[in-house]
Amino acid sequence: MVIKLLTALLLLLTGVLALIQVYNRLVLQLRQGSMRTIIGVITTMTFCFFPTFLGLYYGSPIFLRFALLSLIIAILPEIIIRKRRSSLEAADSPDIIDVASDKNTAGWFNDTSKSLVIRRHTLRLPSFQGPDLRIAHLSDFHADNSQVYDILDIVTATVNSLNVDILLLTGDFTDSTAALPGMIVYLKQMKTRFGSYAVLGNHDYWGNHREIRSQLQQAGIIFPPVSGLDIPMSLDYRIVLFGIEYPNVKPWQLDSVDSRKRCLSIALSHTPDNFFRLTRSGLDLVFSGHLHGGQWRFPVIGSVVSPSLYDRLFDHGHFLKNRTHLFVSAGLGNVWFRKRINCPPEILLVDIVGGSYPSVPGMRTIPVFQDRKEGTAESHNALRHVGVSYD
Repeated sequence: MVIKLLTALLLLLTGVLALIQVYNRLVLQLRQGSMRTIIGVITTMTFCFFPTFLGLYYGSPIFLRFALLSLIIAILPEIIIRKRRSSLEAADSPDIIDVASDKNTAGWFNDTSKSLVIRRHTLRLPSFQGPDLRIAHLSDFHADNSQVYDILDIVTATVNSLNVDILLLTGDFTDSTAALPGMIVYLKQMKTRFGSYAVLGNHDYWGNHREIRSQLQQAGIIFPPVSGLDIPMSLDYRIVLFGIEYPNVKPWQLDSVDSRKRCLSIALSHTPDNFFRLTRSGLDLVFSGHLHGGQWRFPVIGSVVSPSLYDRLFDHGHFLKNRTHLFVSAGLGNVWFRKRINCPPEILLVDIVGGSYPSVPGMRTIPVFQDRKEGTAESHNALRHVGVSYD
């Protein structure tokens, strides 16, 4: 009986690990609906329930060794992902600024749905020859879930306090156009120097994407084309923005940007799955969301749910391949489970500095935050003027 229980336990662990891989890489890529639910149920039964039942019924020393070997094989993809991730992660350590936090929960299941942090990176690009640039990045609003409105007023006030030059929005605004007007009220209040730019995400395409795009454009949000949009920064330097909505819009082809002199090239891509292909074009920066940082994160384990062809490889953070930097936001809203566990909504802030730049009369110097640590008195006082309550 003990052998049967051990066999069943090993097969169950193997099935769970395999199930996570299949869900992230395949099932969660499908459009929400009854078909995805059916496939999900069949997949869960196939990888978890049936093997466990077989282990309980047919458990034997030979079957136990087979179960152990299966578990080792199931662990290998996780080892490969972690090793590959460590080779792609950028070496910087971002400043984490706690804007608002819920102090009523703690531990492994810390509900951070109503918290908000700023994750700030300072990026020095030797090729960058423009004036210092401050980029704010927001993603995954999911405005059809009313929970995001608990923090949107704080997000708006915080963005407006940061002297942002350009605001980048990487999709998943809403599944339902009925939720758009309330969200647009906040987006119109966010002030930037060069404007706000966006791409749509899979949830927008699962809804009425034409209406969502139209209403956002009427609110002043600009959608850069895949061919690129020039944004002058100074007399002789510019930003070139590329909007990538693949796989929702396909096919797409991005030409090499190496021939574009004196510019900062940035791609907006809702999913980070496009990153490897984008690196071949010589881009400077790529901004993505989609994965919500896993939405549920646990000590040691990290994220669990990451709907990506690369599983958890790009679930959250700053990555570098060749000369291209990828920033993946944890987003603001949530789906599936209406909670964020150990994964607070965030404003991603990237300060770009570079080579020597001649001062131009009238050009504004962007204030830079002092280094702060999460939860310190300095971080709270630094944003006290935003009007956020820390009680």
